[in-house]
Amino acid sequence: MKSVVKKSLFNKSLLSLCLLLSTCITNAATDDPQALFNTINQRLGYMQDVALYKAQNQLAIENNQREVTVLQNAKNTAAAKGLDAQRVEAFFIAQISAAKAIQYRYRADLLSQPIERLPLDLNKHIRPALITLGNKIIEQMATYIAANGGFKTSQRELFFSIVKRRYLSETDKQRLFEGLLQVK
Repeated sequence: MKSVVKKSLFNKSLLSLCLLLSTCITNAATDDPQALFNTINQRLGYMQDVALYKAQNQLAIENNQREVTVLQNAKNTAAAKGLDAQRVEAFFIAQISAAKAIQYRYRADLLSQPIERLPLDLNKHIRPALITLGNKIIEQMATYIAANGGFKTSQRELFFSIVKRRYLSETDKQRLFEGLLQVK
């Protein structure tokens, strides 16, 4: 009987320790916006593959119907996470603009420096990854804002140091960061 009681107390203590560690890890993650900034950077990292796929398949960079779908999904997800859907939409508009800028700049380079490699398939690989990363961005925004109330201008330097992609201009980064500051 004593061993059962000791085992039960040990299991409760272990559970308490795990919950405490889990809380500490969660709080540490929400106090630091680096994970979100890295996810934004990761999403933008797909844009050269998008541009290459579109170039090799004679597709336009502009896809208004797809943009409407992305924005509507972002607003729906944001609202479900308790964020202001309009403000999240404004951030995603800035993100789409930055993505298109990267694609246009890369495609311009492709005119004089053709690449012979095959791009990732837009529908099978790239788009599913972009959807996953877009949802992750909103989730990370919601988690960070719940813990911290919002983003701060003092995080600009960190954002700029993490969000670095070829063909992404300083103006593009500034628009993205300004959009992020508005999310509530």
